[in-house]
Amino acid sequence: MELPISGLDAINVDNARKLDEMLASYEGPVLVHCGSGNRVGAILALRHRLSGADDEEALSYGRSAGLTGLEPVVRERLAAY
Repeated sequence: MELPISGLDAINVDNARKLDEMLASYEGPVLVHCGSGNRVGAILALRHRLSGADDEEALSYGRSAGLTGLEPVVRERLAAY
């Protein structure tokens, strides 16, 4: 399955929910990737927030998954959440 994340507008809670639904449909490990890990980290940070983490925990989780330059965008999305 694919979930294209292209452009800043695609870094959003709706796509985080879509990723969550996609991952729930699989048993076992799943590889989520992009060219640098930055977009993956961004979407996973938002997904982590949806699962109950506070903003800083979500950002930390995103960083551990590759979030770098998109952190300001994620912070903006988290503030609007």
